[in-house]
Amino acid sequence: MRPTSGHDIFVEFQDRVRPFPNQVVRHDFGGVPLAFTGKGETFDLLFPLKEGEGEDEDEVDEREFDSSKVDRCEKCRSKRVFELQLMPALEEVWPKVDETEEEEEEGEKRKGRGRWEWSTVFVLSCEKECAEEVGGVKEAWREEKAFLQFED
Repeated sequence: MRPTSGHDIFVEFQDRVRPFPNQVVRHDFGGVPLAFTGKGETFDLLFPLKEGEGEDEDEVDEREFDSSKVDRCEKCRSKRVFELQLMPALEEVWPKVDETEEEEEEGEKRKGRGRWEWSTVFVLSCEKECAEEVGGVKEAWREEKAFLQFED
């Protein structure tokens, strides 16, 4: 059963992550991102309201992933699809660096929310994984599109 509210989406996220709490990258090329929250610009862009739907909290569960509003691949103009997701546990394994006094003060303002403001990051890439031939080898180093979801 799909979640029925923005809060339920967060609960579903927790339930899905619970068996693998140390997972830092979730890869599923062509799959569906696991939303952290049913709110915010990223959710509205990637899980748009269907035509005729209102902004009713109960309709959040009816939204389906749709990347059609995301810019197409600059090389081949194909649509972008979900490729991977950076998970909240990444913050735990990322090397800590010495913070400046200003950064420490900013950290205090966040009150334990961690060093990063985001909760999860979705990366969308070209569905054709188009590549150019360079020296007889196909390479595909391209700029991808990243979308952040925030806790608040």
